Amino acid sequence: MKPLEHPKYNNRGYYGHMVDNTTIDGLLYEAIDIGHNFTSAPGSWIISHDSSLCPTKGKIIIKDTRVGNNVFLGLNSIVMPGVTIGDNVIVGAGSIVTKDIPNGELWAGNPARKISTTEEYYTNATNEDGKSLYLLDKITDFTIQGRDKFKESYYDAKNKNN
Repeated sequence: MKPLEHPKYNNRGYYGHMVDNTTIDGLLYEAIDIGHNFTSAPGSWIISHDSSLCPTKGKIIIKDTRVGNNVFLGLNSIVMPGVTIGDNVIVGAGSIVTKDIPNGELWAGNPARKISTTEEYYTNATNEDGKSLYLLDKITDFTIQGRDKFKESYYDAKNKNN
């Protein structure tokens, strides 16, 4: 769906529109589609234009950019113009996505590349030895009461593992 129609739309962006914690290209947000259950960390961007030809040719390149369903964009990640991100994808923090990402994969780096499938990542994360790991349900209520409930679930999990 278009950013302005997205349930996580928030018109507070300085350089563009905001969906969740992501800045959506302010020049032409209509060239961007974002699926359902999209989640992102602060500082991430999805862009649809390239102005590098402005000084020499007076032209701006516009490419349709698509983000699928159940996608997570990590802190300060960038999705470049023309990229299609499939469903059930994780993009790691600081990544610059320059190529299409198939369904069910975790990509990270600059430029981003495949690290694993999302299922492999989940299995590996839940089997780490010697590190504190608590799988909690995602927080959806950001009120003081909601954060307190989330914090309580962390302490419950921590006490169960000790």
